[in-house]
Amino acid sequence: MKDFHFKPFVSIAMATFNSAPYIHEQMDSLLNQTYENFEIIVSDDKSTDSTQEILNAYCAKDKRVHWSENPSPAGCSKNFERAFALCKGEIIFVCDSDDAWYKDKVQLHVDAYQDAKVGWVYNRSVLVDAKGVEFGHLEDTIPTYFTHKRSMLENAWGSCIGGAHASYRADLIHRCMPMDPFAGAFDSWIQLAIWPRKSVFINKVLQIYRRHGTNVSVWNDPKSGGISAEKIKEIERVAIENNIRLIGHLPYNRSLPVWKRVYFMLVYLGKKWRLALRGS
Repeated sequence: MKDFHFKPFVSIAMATFNSAPYIHEQMDSLLNQTYENFEIIVSDDKSTDSTQEILNAYCAKDKRVHWSENPSPAGCSKNFERAFALCKGEIIFVCDSDDAWYKDKVQLHVDAYQDAKVGWVYNRSVLVDAKGVEFGHLEDTIPTYFTHKRSMLENAWGSCIGGAHASYRADLIHRCMPMDPFAGAFDSWIQLAIWPRKSVFINKVLQIYRRHGTNVSVWNDPKSGGISAEKIKEIERVAIENNIRLIGHLPYNRSLPVWKRVYFMLVYLGKKWRLALRGS
């Protein structure tokens, strides 16, 4: 039964860099959420376009918006890490600057956290191009992207839920920071580090996920000269190699409990053994 008095303070963490073309739409969608007990924390990686002026205007418009500039350019993952450190909420939402959220996204995620065992929540999205035209879903390329059981073993093979779709209990994020230097991306690192905490999948489209050719991730519209099937396979191969390398390093990471470090060592050895048997 839904508890209508459950209204934890929420942080929406956004990392920006030259985000002027799309940030208006995203900020407007955040401020239009049905759930209102939140802050928006933006870490800007020294943008050279009008991003900072736009953020100043939103700060003047709504006191829930706060932004600051990185002392030096840090890149996407470290920029998000800085944003997480500035968050004060009990729940932290990961937010890309070029997407747009449906107005009930935050509320539906918050509802899932009424179960004290839930550590993180994620939802579906619809892909749009640079002009906002819909062209499909992530499931069109990977049919089980959202719906199969998320596990450590799948993460170790290069599969994780994209950060823009997820929210986490803040104590879990803060506990696993800073990110391991061998981690290729913050989203895969968080999901590896907090495993096996319970997750909830909201089987609803709760946002647009914009692919415009300059994204950090690669799911661009194939009809507009985007990523080819061959390129996707190559990127997935590199992701697998990077994650196996990360798994091999985690037994030495003292920020993780001993039992998890031992488990990661066994996973790494198992994967290396499997690769050797397959001759790759």
